[in-house]
Amino acid sequence: MAICQVVRGEMHATRGDDRYFGLYIILSIPGMVDTIPPHIFSFFNREGQVLEVTNFALVNFLGGITRVFVLFALFYFGGVNLVGKLS
Repeated sequence: MAICQVVRGEMHATRGDDRYFGLYIILSIPGMVDTIPPHIFSFFNREGQVLEVTNFALVNFLGGITRVFVLFALFYFGGVNLVGKLS
């Protein structure tokens, strides 16, 4: 329990832009389980003062798009065609 309080305290101490950028990086990792973002939001935003819902939703959406592009690029440059024959 003490570790959770320390981590939440660190989140309160950081600037807002840094919080969302770090969250974006975490959510952009290919293979990230889709249940992690709600847990991150509820863990860090217990009092509703650390992350805004609108910004969190936007970062979550953009992180998902980035994951798709990263995976597509990995498959494309790895020689795996995911979309059929491209003209």
